[in-house]
Amino acid sequence: MKKIFVHIGLPKTGTTTLQKNFFPNIDTFDYCGVHQPRVQQKKNNNPVYNNIMQYVNSGAGSLKRILNVINNNANEQILISEEMLTVSENWLQKLKRLFEVVSHYDYSIIVTVRDPLKATFSYYIETYERFF
Repeated sequence: MKKIFVHIGLPKTGTTTLQKNFFPNIDTFDYCGVHQPRVQQKKNNNPVYNNIMQYVNSGAGSLKRILNVINNNANEQILISEEMLTVSENWLQKLKRLFEVVSHYDYSIIVTVRDPLKATFSYYIETYERFF
């Protein structure tokens, strides 16, 4: 049975570092998540990631087709990482759709969090130049 790991990293919790430097280098998984910097994502398309995210983000596509894409993936372990699941108005609906997909498999959800005050300060530093 396939094992799916889903990393839902909240913003400012090290998600980009994990997506850029760690997840793509794990040989025991097929990494089907975001590739950083995000502008390179189109060059690194993965059918598993694309089909799951299309369904999760909009409800578009067939759940049966997505499950076929996952089942046809050669690797028995798949790792998906996406922080944008949690930063929109419809985040709860996105997570429900994600569950519709992963509930057919052995799955684990990994959530990275950070003290909100430290994250806010980090975001302020990141965006400081935009205000002037």
